[in-house]
Amino acid sequence: MTPGLYEQLLTLALQERLDELADPRLWVVAPVDEEDAHTAIAQFLEHILANGLAGFRGREAADRRLRLVKRIVAVLKDELGADWDASLSIATPLRRLLAIHAAPLESAGDRPDTPLAHSALLTGTRLDPSLGSQLRKEIATADSVDILCSFIRWSGLRVLLEDLRTLTDQGPSERPRLRVITTSYMGATDPKAIEAKPSRCRRGFQRPTTSWDRANMSLTPAAAPSASCGDCSMPFPHGCSAPWLGRTLHEN
Repeated sequence: MTPGLYEQLLTLALQERLDELADPRLWVVAPVDEEDAHTAIAQFLEHILANGLAGFRGREAADRRLRLVKRIVAVLKDELGADWDASLSIATPLRRLLAIHAAPLESAGDRPDTPLAHSALLTGTRLDPSLGSQLRKEIATADSVDILCSFIRWSGLRVLLEDLRTLTDQGPSERPRLRVITTSYMGATDPKAIEAKPSRCRRGFQRPTTSWDRANMSLTPAAAPSASCGDCSMPFPHGCSAPWLGRTLHEN
């Protein structure tokens, strides 16, 4: 076996391979914490199922995959009870729910190219979608956005500014539409980007807890907010209430 760090459940086959090593000090095993056992087992099953289902080929591949999954689900229902029957039974033909809209739409909209359920690595190559395009699509389908970044550059913000304005100009919301945490580390953040207004409301109230000091490249506490928007007079929370700087880390 290749030396290195591992984090996988011990199977009988793996145990036999470890037993073949001359010195038991060459390998280390540890019990799985009871609170983490369900996650460890689920990840183990996910790996097995992904590899097993991928092995089905040919015209009957879809039927064989569905047949296997139904057998596994039947065992789960026996263990978990009849209440799980509807939630575990897969509808045929195999389909995936992609969205639920608050109102009817003429078109389905442009979804992000990256999956929602799993992380994706964007390398910037011609084969990958651009980061900007994916962020725009994510913002377009979001109710609110929280951004955590080391610094904000105008060259990057301008790519998303109109999308952020569309987001913050939406109707009433239980929470701010946009919250951002950034820093003034190494002076990398652009004052122009900080002062940019992510709302089309001309005097739309913003609720910053910090203000930008251009001379010292620092951020200081700002005044307390009022109760309504100076332009549209809508009570908060609404689209104009989104703070551009929620809480900014000081580097001075």
